[in-house]
Amino acid sequence: MNLDINVIYSRRLNEGFVLFILITLITGCSLFESNLESDEFDAEYLENNKERIKNNALSAQMIINAEISSIDASSGVWSGCGVSRQQVNYKVIGVLKGSYSQSNISVNHLLVNNSRHADNDLVCLSPTIFSPGNKLIIFIRQVDNEYEDFDEDYGTIPYSEQNENVLKDMI
Repeated sequence: MNLDINVIYSRRLNEGFVLFILITLITGCSLFESNLESDEFDAEYLENNKERIKNNALSAQMIINAEISSIDASSGVWSGCGVSRQQVNYKVIGVLKGSYSQSNISVNHLLVNNSRHADNDLVCLSPTIFSPGNKLIIFIRQVDNEYEDFDEDYGTIPYSEQNENVLKDMI
């Protein structure tokens, strides 16, 4: 019995494909699934603080994703006996919670020494997080006629589609 080598390869290929389809159906895996459907944030430190971020999302009057356009000068004083804040100006990309119809917003961020938002050396917001062009998701409350964050560590998180989708599932 002399089988053509192409027939043998063709049969093996078909068997492999059928096996692949069966494994895919059994495990529920798909090559076409997107990571954006994940219920996890895109960074481990965010995932490790998911409950705190969820509390912020639920407590916020408004959640926006925005791009930093400029940062105002720091007061040069950390919060302590009183609250100290630094203003950041944003171009609004989208609103995830609440309503906001303007294209720009200014948000006063807490200045707390040794927080995730703080610079390591100077009394100001971290330039790693707060630099023009960076995109953030911001948890906001309105006090009087000003907007402010209310968590020195997780008042903002980095913007990504995945982070946005996780937040949408939380609220």
